[in-house]
Amino acid sequence: IIWLGMAFTAEYAVAAACYVALGMKGGKPQSNAGAALSRIVPMLREGRFMIASGLTVIVYSKIDALTVGRLFSREDLANYALATAVVGALAAVGMSMAQAQAPVLARAHAGERSRYLVLFRQFLMLMAGTSVGLATLTWLVAPVVVQALAPQYESAASVMRILVWAVVPVYLGVAT
Repeated sequence: IIWLGMAFTAEYAVAAACYVALGMKGGKPQSNAGAALSRIVPMLREGRFMIASGLTVIVYSKIDALTVGRLFSREDLANYALATAVVGALAAVGMSMAQAQAPVLARAHAGERSRYLVLFRQFLMLMAGTSVGLATLTWLVAPVVVQALAPQYESAASVMRILVWAVVPVYLGVAT
């Protein structure tokens, strides 16, 4: 489990290095790869809490699945796996929203504090509203989703209706 988390983190570190290396500087593609790579250490240092949070989620979800698999039947594990896959997809939407908004917030943070606070509050409200809306919608349509994906695991709808509420703190967590 820990190796999986480390591999996931390494994959994103490499992706971030590629992103920085291909980034724009002064309107022209950046040609000095050494300068781009030298930014990785500060980026990792500044992002250490987000990295730790991501590793925690990965490890927790794997431990959770292992525990369900040990304590309950294979059918229960299948229901749980289906529900967590759907909820995980919803969580990924929130992470994508946060990544898309990060440059806007970073620019605002470098500028006037009052403007940054306004944008940050608006973003938190957007994330809260989106997460509650998606959780409510998923709770309502869970049986239909399960029927469409895997009708043989109809019990997954009940599990999904519980797990989907974890999306709210996930969205608020990635927003901060």
